[in-house]
Amino acid sequence: MRLVGVEGGGTTFVVALSEDGKWTNIAQRFEIPTTSAEETLCKVKEILDQLYPFDALGISCFGPLELNKTKEKYGYITTTPKLQWKDTNLLEILAGKDTKWAHVPIGFDTDVNAPAMAEFAYHNNNVDEKKANEEEKIESCAYITVGTGIGVGLVINNKPVHGLLHPEAGHISNTPDKWQFPLPTSTLNSTDDENIVYDHFEGTCPFHGSACVEGMASSVALAKRANCALEELKLLSDDDIIWEKCAHHLGGLCATLLLVASPEKIVLSGGVMRRTVLFQKIREKVYELLGGYIGVDRVQSKEGLEKLIGPSRWGDTAGIIG
Repeated sequence: MRLVGVEGGGTTFVVALSEDGKWTNIAQRFEIPTTSAEETLCKVKEILDQLYPFDALGISCFGPLELNKTKEKYGYITTTPKLQWKDTNLLEILAGKDTKWAHVPIGFDTDVNAPAMAEFAYHNNNVDEKKANEEEKIESCAYITVGTGIGVGLVINNKPVHGLLHPEAGHISNTPDKWQFPLPTSTLNSTDDENIVYDHFEGTCPFHGSACVEGMASSVALAKRANCALEELKLLSDDDIIWEKCAHHLGGLCATLLLVASPEKIVLSGGVMRRTVLFQKIREKVYELLGGYIGVDRVQSKEGLEKLIGPSRWGDTAGIIG
């Protein structure tokens, strides 16, 4: 069975083929720089035409997307800040009636719900037989990607969450960190707080400024706050204060997800999370924020938090596998 996946990202579109019926075994992979919708999708269609015939097609993409099949704009990229992609009928262009593969089964979801499904499958479908007995089966997981933006995919009760639109938890309201501006005097409880250098950072989200996680912890925000170019972030040392600031907001996001959606697994991926020291800092922040309220071992112990919050099993291929 020939299976094809398309993953649409803000920087790159990926098209991949599996020839043995297993999404995890990628036989061919193509990368296309993301430019305008017209130019990029034309190149994607050329590759799909080259790979045809195939038996199923999965498409994931940045959003916001209209995922409700009853809506007039089902299949569209809608109110994206990427102006060249706003109101693009993605599904019709890539798999509409004029394509040779219009009759094959098609899966369509966000670029974060897709990898969330890949992580979910790892725990439930024995996709890695060597580790199948080491992993608990789960009914829910969250996938957080941290790059130039922050996106969250959710699988709850074995299904990806859509609802009103789909999760946009990267824009969850966050609490200010202690480096932004002075807190009320009554909250100061250590000399460390008294010696903080405040940066009064205003965030980078065009909608929410510093009031959402993306505005404070995306790579764009971190670079601006560290007063360096985006490509220079990777040159900063592991003990740079910027990573503490980042962990405050990502830890807050994880704690909020645990309180609202109660996922059994939280996976963090994306370019920023290549800074592996962040994982432990985020776990420590989650533990601090929850304050012992959730009486489950997985959030009450270091070992439990390491199982709960971690990197993707699939690395950078989670999206295309999903």
